[in-house]
Amino acid sequence: MTQARFWSGSRVFSLVAVVLLAGSLRAGVTAFGPLAVRIGADVGLSATEVGALAALPVLAFGLFAVPTAPLARRLGFDRLALLSLIVLASGLALRLLMPAWSLWVGTALLGIGVATLNVLLPVLVKRDFAPNAPLVLGVTTCTMTGTAALGAGLAVVITDSTGGQWRLALAASLPVVIVAIALFAVRGWRDRLGVASSDHSPHVNIWRSPIAWSVTAYMALQSTVFYTFVNWMPTIEQSSGVSEANAGLHLAIAQLSGMPLGFLVAWLMNRSRDQRIIAISFLPITAIALLGGMFLPQLMPVWTVMIGLTTGMMLPVALGLISERAATAGDAARMSGMAQSIGYFCAGLGPIIGGGLFEATGGWVATLGLLLACVVGLVFAGLAAGRDRTLGAAPAER
Repeated sequence: MTQARFWSGSRVFSLVAVVLLAGSLRAGVTAFGPLAVRIGADVGLSATEVGALAALPVLAFGLFAVPTAPLARRLGFDRLALLSLIVLASGLALRLLMPAWSLWVGTALLGIGVATLNVLLPVLVKRDFAPNAPLVLGVTTCTMTGTAALGAGLAVVITDSTGGQWRLALAASLPVVIVAIALFAVRGWRDRLGVASSDHSPHVNIWRSPIAWSVTAYMALQSTVFYTFVNWMPTIEQSSGVSEANAGLHLAIAQLSGMPLGFLVAWLMNRSRDQRIIAISFLPITAIALLGGMFLPQLMPVWTVMIGLTTGMMLPVALGLISERAATAGDAARMSGMAQSIGYFCAGLGPIIGGGLFEATGGWVATLGLLLACVVGLVFAGLAAGRDRTLGAAPAER
């Protein structure tokens, strides 16, 4: 199939839709980190409670990822995506309200909507864009990284420019979600590419699959690093003398700096059957930056950018592994649900434990040490998950 024929009008429409879907997933989460101190002070939350609020969407990612595959079989991938976008928009809108409960409930709804969309994104890409799925995943993950960076970088700017209205900053991504809802409403009630949402491939018990568990471990560890990083690194910088606005700016720069390399690793995964080297090659940079933060905290802005550079590569690899280790869209949905449910549940503990370690020790060295241990684990998970094999098939059968 030629590239010109591959990119038909309906497939281009689908690309725009999934890119906007990807653009809806992270800004509402990352906007919280730079404002965590201010929100905690305004609402009257302890450091552990702020960590719990930061972790709430990530815990929802884990809890609500498992039902996604059976729901998708019943409703179809596109209809479920539309409903999840509506839930996400409702959560963002609730965050605009003044009562404290609306902040908690809105954040929970945001997490529920994103949980399902997290699972659906690699499945939609695998279904609609094979054999270019890893490359399209690179585009969508770069979009996620870019909007995450904007969410973090503009949070303080929006808050200060509106007289301290941080609720507006937390809900700033709502217009993007509304546009995504409109596009999925157009395509959501029928399959524009003529590919059925149901899957008739032989059932594979992913819970007994070493492949699925290795992919799950990679997803869990990289998510723990990312969400602990985005929620606490601005506060860590502020503790070393950096202003609130600059800490948010550094986080945005850190995430934007990872976008080109994130697309690069996606492109490399699209051209390689064995992705072990790709999955682990950048991890030494993360380890060096975490050690630097532990022993040279005066250079924390440098370490922040270095960590952001590498976390921008972790997510494309994690999502690419889900797509590449699954033989069918149905397998991808099941493995994506498993990897993201366990992965994000573990990741949700990261900000809570990070805040607890700070309260217990009075410093951030232990928190950074936790992330360093996760990076070591990523090396082993990447070596296992990156091997040329697919769920339920030997390498030679691929």
